[in-house]
Amino acid sequence: MSASASAGVAGVARAGVGVAGGGGRPVGRVACVAVINHNNAPLFLKVFKDAAGSLPRQTDDVVRMQMHEVVYNSLDVVEERLVALRAQSARDNDGFLGCLAVVGPMSLYGFVTNTHLKFIIALRSSGPHDYKDSTVKALFRKLHAAVIGAFLNPFTLPDAPIVSAGFEARVDEIARRFG
Repeated sequence: MSASASAGVAGVARAGVGVAGGGGRPVGRVACVAVINHNNAPLFLKVFKDAAGSLPRQTDDVVRMQMHEVVYNSLDVVEERLVALRAQSARDNDGFLGCLAVVGPMSLYGFVTNTHLKFIIALRSSGPHDYKDSTVKALFRKLHAAVIGAFLNPFTLPDAPIVSAGFEARVDEIARRFG
C-alpha cells in the first residue's frame, strides 16, 4: 500500500467523510463493504454489525480502523490478481477476483470494474469455500449497480468519497438481503 493511500485511509477515518458507521441494523453475513477508486483512495467503506447486533470485541472506532487496514492490505492481492487477469483474454474477465484472503472469521472477496473501480467485501465465514462464487458475484453486481446510480448524480464527483444517504441505504438493503 502506498503512503498516499495509507494517509488517505487515516484522513477518511478521522474526518468521517465517505465512511459509513456500523450503527445500522444488524446484517448477518456481510461484515464490510468497501469501494476504492483507481488510485486506491477510499470512496466508501461501511462496517456492519453482526447478527447479534454488535461489532466484535473492541469499540466501533477501533473495529472500523482495523477493517480499513484489512481492506487496504487486501489491495496487494487485488493487484496480483489483476496482473494475472491481464494475461487472460478480455472476454474471460468478468471482474470477479474470487476470495482474496481469509482473515479471522472473515473471507474477503474482490471485484474490479473496467474503469478500475475496486470493490472489497468481507463476509463472515469459517473458510474461503463457505459461499458459492455465483452468489458473491450477484452481490457484487448489485453493489456495482448502486455505485453507478450514485455516480449518475450530477453532484457526485468521480474521485470524491461517496457521501449519500440514498447510496448508504441502498448498500444497507443489499447487505441485509444477502445476510
